[in-house]
Amino acid sequence: MALMGSGNTAYRAGDFAAAEQAFRRATVVHPRSAAAHNNLAQTLADLDRHGEALAEARVAVGLGGPLEDTSIRTLDAIVSRNGRASRNGNR
Repeated sequence: MALMGSGNTAYRAGDFAAAEQAFRRATVVHPRSAAAHNNLAQTLADLDRHGEALAEARVAVGLGGPLEDTSIRTLDAIVSRNGRASRNGNR
């Protein structure tokens, strides 16, 4: 999946906007890819877009599959991060 490779490369380079675009396209082309939804969720969380991140993480978990544990960890981290942001007066 070339889009995942592009997204991962952009993410590692800290270009979260490009990573988001690649992962979002990957979720359109491969809507049942838990990895695509999970990576998009993490990227959105890093962009402080927690509502969108939670929605994507929940999709990833709901899809299950061999990476379900990874998706659950991502969801838990986003929920935890969102709780800290709320307590600090942020989103």
